Amino acid sequence: MTMQDFPSPHIEAAFAALPDQARGPLLTVRSWIIEIAGGREDIGTLIEELKWGQPSYTTRPKTGCPLRLGMPKDGKTCALYVPCQTKLIAEMRAHYQDTAPANLSFEGNRGLHFDPAKPLPDTELRHTIALGLTYHSRRKN
Repeated sequence: MTMQDFPSPHIEAAFAALPDQARGPLLTVRSWIIEIAGGREDIGTLIEELKWGQPSYTTRPKTGCPLRLGMPKDGKTCALYVPCQTKLIAEMRAHYQDTAPANLSFEGNRGLHFDPAKPLPDTELRHTIALGLTYHSRRKN
């Protein structure tokens, strides 16, 4: 998959429906998910689909937890969501508690928020994506 390749018109429409200021950053995060999944043998096949009307990324076999991209209700920020029953956000909060960039905030145990008008916290988001896509396989080991 490349930036322009969408597995269905529904996913393409979900990105097209995003506000202009959010679309680019969320497409960038999408490209990182695809890049990370495609570059590692310990990550299963990436499946891109819609969950609750938002782009969602799962792996087959289930090496990782689902990752979902969207905008929180505030309508100002973007978010990378994970299932709230995982410990992934707690893991990220503990890892970045003293070093998190200003453009990164945590939503409980379910998401990372970032302002699309500011530089993306790429190191932290890429780290979260990699850990998310290997969440279950890491737990087994």
